[in-house]
Amino acid sequence: MKISVLAPVFHAEKLLPEALSSVYAQTHPDYELILVLEDPADACVSLCERAARERPDRVKVVYQSEKGIVPSRRAAVAAASGEICAFLDADDTMEKECLAVIASRFAADPGLDILLYNYHVMSGDGRQRAAAPALYADGAMFFGEGKRALYEELVRSWKLNPLWIKAIKTELLQSDPTDFAQFGASQIADDLILSLYPVTKAARVAYCARPLYNYRRNVSSNTHRTELRSLPREFNLPMVKLLRSYLPVWGLDTPEMRAAFHARQVMALLSVFWRYFRGAKTAAARRAVTDYDWRGELLPETLAALDGPAVGRARRLQMRLLLNQKTGLLRLLDIVGRALRIAKGD
Repeated sequence: MKISVLAPVFHAEKLLPEALSSVYAQTHPDYELILVLEDPADACVSLCERAARERPDRVKVVYQSEKGIVPSRRAAVAAASGEICAFLDADDTMEKECLAVIASRFAADPGLDILLYNYHVMSGDGRQRAAAPALYADGAMFFGEGKRALYEELVRSWKLNPLWIKAIKTELLQSDPTDFAQFGASQIADDLILSLYPVTKAARVAYCARPLYNYRRNVSSNTHRTELRSLPREFNLPMVKLLRSYLPVWGLDTPEMRAAFHARQVMALLSVFWRYFRGAKTAAARRAVTDYDWRGELLPETLAALDGPAVGRARRLQMRLLLNQKTGLLRLLDIVGRALRIAKGD
């Protein structure tokens, strides 16, 4: 069973060699590695081209002119020739048995369309790692009405978002009719965007509790940046609309699940706000963060749901202060909150 390992590459020259080595070390012999480049000036270009020269039967380099992680991932999907696609971020690594386990699970169940699996969380230097808590029992199977549990998790949290915890039949990915152009050059939520259609159409989804992937906590990644100029790239409203459109498809367009959907969007927005607000070094910088058009990053129905019970009192207060640009009160709230956490020993 041939497996295509899809790896978009963008300015990861320091960690890319380790990622490549983890693929070369796989015990499963039948695989291809597809490296997608979008920046000709990227220092990774020479690394990728050398990998393709040294392993022409294994490594393929795709040059993607359209900016953004979604076009890069789609270019990798289009180039895949394996029966199954697995995913690798250029700053992460795979366990050496990763592809072998994937192949064995699919071989044991010909009707399987997606295998979800557990992962390790690594420190930035890769010296420390710990297995993430397993989401389900090993061998758990989801099909028919049982897939509702997966759909609800996709609405409520980020835990099933990453592509790198999924091995997906290539035909499902390549037949996705989503209009990917609407997401432009956004650098976030690509995993969820590419997951929604395959998860929906999959006849059978299985879970492997064994960690097969090593996710690196990278303090310089998108999820840790705080420069004000990066703020608009933190949001992807077309993605939010896409997720919202799946609620009726999944039979989840109910008051309870709509409330969960809105609560997740509010929580995500506040997480971004506090990261940037706390990262601001001056009062003027904090004011600039508060003055951002936060209202424009939420769906109108989410704004209307702010008074609902799902949002919670604390987040409702934070959102009201933020939408009314009360920088001083937000600063006070942050100071009080930190003091309370210190007092509790958090």
